[in-house]
Amino acid sequence: MQSIPFAVVAMLAAPFGASAQDSLEDSSSFTGEAVPDAPRPSSWNEPSAVNPAPPSSPVDEFDDDTYVVQELEDVQIRRRVSRRHDVEEVPEEPHTRRFLHGFRLGYNFTFNINDPQCEDCESLAEEYDLRSPHSFLLGYEVAYRMIGNSWLNLLLVANASVTGLEQSKFLPSGNLLLGFEFNQSFQVGLGMNLAPDESKVAHMIAAAGWTPRVGNFYTPVHFYFVPDVDGNHRMGATFGVTW
Repeated sequence: MQSIPFAVVAMLAAPFGASAQDSLEDSSSFTGEAVPDAPRPSSWNEPSAVNPAPPSSPVDEFDDDTYVVQELEDVQIRRRVSRRHDVEEVPEEPHTRRFLHGFRLGYNFTFNINDPQCEDCESLAEEYDLRSPHSFLLGYEVAYRMIGNSWLNLLLVANASVTGLEQSKFLPSGNLLLGFEFNQSFQVGLGMNLAPDESKVAHMIAAAGWTPRVGNFYTPVHFYFVPDVDGNHRMGATFGVTW
């Protein structure tokens, strides 16, 4: 039989709980030869890295009771702010609108309705069977505003109106004007007036007025004048609501 080296017997006889390195060191004492140290993982020599604890939040500094009280106070504060907002709520200022439209009510006066325009002509009172130069006006207006982003805007206005309703008459007319608006309130314009009159279809018209804003509405008040070469001038005033 071949002899078994004593070093192998020593390794087999080592206790199960000892490490391989301890066994090699014991064997070296019998053989007299130095056994090199086995390489060890870096994790054996250096402590394992531990994630540092995250910084505590401000809430962690208080106990549960303090946190609940603080939350209740925040809710009460929000409720008080909500009530105050409901009571003192101010409507938002409406934006400047480019397209406006609305109805008009007014008064019209016609000059010299009883005077004939020529020797063989009829007067307006006879031609249209009018009993009074005063008449009620009802109309509708549309306007387009060209915003100048300053104190001056440009206006394009068109409207249609009817007079003579209080005298059981239907006398329509239409207007088209170009004008200016100052500080979004005062307005002036010039244009043409059209009426279904065979002898005088077109006239010039001049108008001016003030358009204050009330919330989301405008309440224009305007005055107009329509000159006539035969002295049958027309003038009047209108007011209404525009949106």
